[in-house]
Amino acid sequence: MFNSIRNGSFFPLMKYSLPLFCAAFLAAASVASAQDSKKVVFDFENGLNDFGDNLEHDTTVAKNGKASAKLVADFTQSEGHAWTITRRTLDLPGKIARISFWVKSGDASFITFRLVDSTGQVHQSRPALEPTNDWQKVEIDAFDSGRRYQHYAGDDDGQVHWPATGIAFLIEKGSFPSDSGTIWIDDVEIVPAEGQ
Repeated sequence: MFNSIRNGSFFPLMKYSLPLFCAAFLAAASVASAQDSKKVVFDFENGLNDFGDNLEHDTTVAKNGKASAKLVADFTQSEGHAWTITRRTLDLPGKIARISFWVKSGDASFITFRLVDSTGQVHQSRPALEPTNDWQKVEIDAFDSGRRYQHYAGDDDGQVHWPATGIAFLIEKGSFPSDSGTIWIDDVEIVPAEGQ
């Protein structure tokens, strides 16, 4: 019996399916590795990575390393605005497969993310956050949909026209139980689509 199992006669498909599975797994891993090797990372270790507008470099709080970016909002001093924004331009060719980042906030219920496409159209969604002081990972792999998705400006057709020219993070008054709030952001990763 053991000899039959070893020779493959007990499980006749095993000797064929296992090599095929391994080949497919290695191919998928190779594609993922190639994509990851081209990813862009903003880790805020040495500054704000060209983000601006209200963002602070914080060396006392970090998901990884020794620093993160802190976005603070005081809606009593915001001159009528119900949000605070930080943004960065992008100069990346082709399509983006996904963007991920880590967020920390004790009382924010969501963070607002924007991607600006080549026509100037803004694609905005509001990923939900858990009520915890722990770091949470947010991953976005669809830029024309998502929680409370909106689009405006540019072609204003709800379609992403690549390449993207910028991204932004916002904290809105409706995300907090009071008129002020703070969110820390770390390890922003932009992964290009396959073949880019």
